[in-house]
Amino acid sequence: MALPPRVYFTLHEVAARWDCNLADIAGWASVGRFDIMTAIAPFIVGSQILSGYVVVSVTDILQMFRRCGTGPTKSFLRRMRPKDQEDWIMISDPADRIEVTLADLLIMADDVHRFETDCDLLRRPASHIGSTARYDWEGMYITLMVRIHDQGLPATQAEWLGEVQEWFVVNGDGDGGEVPDDHGEPTERDHHSFCPRHKLPKAPQVPPQSPAGSDAVRQISKDRSVDQTKILVDRGAG
Repeated sequence: MALPPRVYFTLHEVAARWDCNLADIAGWASVGRFDIMTAIAPFIVGSQILSGYVVVSVTDILQMFRRCGTGPTKSFLRRMRPKDQEDWIMISDPADRIEVTLADLLIMADDVHRFETDCDLLRRPASHIGSTARYDWEGMYITLMVRIHDQGLPATQAEWLGEVQEWFVVNGDGDGGEVPDDHGEPTERDHHSFCPRHKLPKAPQVPPQSPAGSDAVRQISKDRSVDQTKILVDRGAG
């Protein structure tokens, strides 16, 4: 039987999931995109007993999220709000104020998924567990290395890209295979992956030879031809 879905994520988990920093998360929460919460033990405020998950006022502890990293690692909550209520509850007695650290701050999973849907984000997979990579880049690179070793570099950038795309047509899955375009994006965009896409390799730029260099190459080739002819003549004479 499969495990049930996650109930909440810590801020550090969300930062890694969304590839952002904690200051970004605090900023989005401060304008109401989602709530940052913490869990507390039961205690009495006035005539009300508070316990469980409560919403944290991010602007009250915003100094913990300084981008420069000089902010405090813990702070005291001066107010909080039960997640099923709209009114904030003030904690007037300093002795009752609750200390929280960054590790204590959470975002409920429903809010995480809703935010990802609203912003068209998808969770970035850690690896291709249970599936295969969309394109066989390793196989393509091996083929290119063999081609360069045996035949040298293609004459132009267009020829280089053409050979790469032709390789995907021949070796891809399905009828003709799906081919990435010359910007590294597939011809049909894959919305099921949130990882950076490979880019097609660029042909190395070979500097043009100067006329003097070309003459030198021709002279070396001519000298080698003369030497080989001389060897063949000597062997025939022997």
